[in-house]
Amino acid sequence: MFEGFEGEGIKVNMCKLGIKKNLVGSWEGPYVFVVYKDGKGFQEQNEGGKTCTIKDMDKKHWEWVKKDLQIYHYVG
Repeated sequence: MFEGFEGEGIKVNMCKLGIKKNLVGSWEGPYVFVVYKDGKGFQEQNEGGKTCTIKDMDKKHWEWVKKDLQIYHYVG
């Protein structure tokens, strides 16, 4: 079961490309979750393969696959 990124205040870490996820230095962030690219929100099936739009602290937007993101901090 996957956690959905819904609502405001969700900060996520992004897995660095080419580095295994279980290494301590393989995550960078925090970034702020903006929206799912398809606009359909959280759906349990195929959730890990969905593309998310996130932004960094300089307001630059990135598109990243959900399975390569982890929740850093949530205030809801």
